[in-house]
Amino acid sequence: MANLTEVEEYTEGIYQFEETDPVQGGPGGIDNLPTKQLANRTKWLKASYDALADAFSAIDFGLFAPKDSPALTGNPLAPTPTQFDSDTSIATTAFVQRALGNRAGLIGIETTPYNLLPADAGKFFYGSSAASVVNLPSVSSVPAGATYTIQTAVPIVVQRTGSDTIFANGGGQTSITLPANTTATFTKGPNVNSWAVDGSARLPFDGNFVSALGSSGYQRLPSGLIIQWGGTTAGTSGTITFPIAWPNSMMAIAAANQITVGTPTDSVVFRAATTSQIPWVRSSATAFLWIALGF
Repeated sequence: MANLTEVEEYTEGIYQFEETDPVQGGPGGIDNLPTKQLANRTKWLKASYDALADAFSAIDFGLFAPKDSPALTGNPLAPTPTQFDSDTSIATTAFVQRALGNRAGLIGIETTPYNLLPADAGKFFYGSSAASVVNLPSVSSVPAGATYTIQTAVPIVVQRTGSDTIFANGGGQTSITLPANTTATFTKGPNVNSWAVDGSARLPFDGNFVSALGSSGYQRLPSGLIIQWGGTTAGTSGTITFPIAWPNSMMAIAAANQITVGTPTDSVVFRAATTSQIPWVRSSATAFLWIALGF
């Protein structure tokens, strides 16, 4: 009795005996065909397994990092999560750089109106001579903490989208004007439809810099100093009501005659002041301008 000759070969399909097949043995006999096919498969599988076993035994497992607190070396790679991803997946350097906005470069605002996009979150924009109106994206389209920084050489009006609100100093606004040579950072605030503003462009809205500019007005300064100014009509006496009351007191006041013809022969005399008013008298009925300092 001899053994079948096996071939390292994976045969697709195993022959099925038919009722009309003759009884035929031997190496080429039909009765041995299914057995040969299975034997060939077994030889092929064993050779494949031996090759894998050899390759596996050659692996230096000391080169592999453990699953628990691995200490990777070289330049390990990982998939970059989608923008605004906030789960526990690995933050690649590409993801972090995108979140930072790559502020090593500037994006010029060269058209008006210029629409900021959700994908622009974290980027730094520069207003050129063509810039005048910039539209913020909808607050609902970006995650909490998303920022847009704008630096401008020309005045820019930054507008909200829809019913969103821009908070410069507690009060909600539909738009904010950035004076020339100022910077503003718009951050999605804690409210679902609000932008919080920071930067030098916010200073006019800061309580330390509140002002009312006009022929009569005032300017607050961070030190607590307040400058107020105004004018009077022609007369020999009257009372100046300050644009705002002094929180503490007035320190000094000066006057300059407001006259187009002739030269006044007298000066304004100021009486005792309160925090809200100061009386004055003079001999000639001449209007004058005044400026006062207080705190």
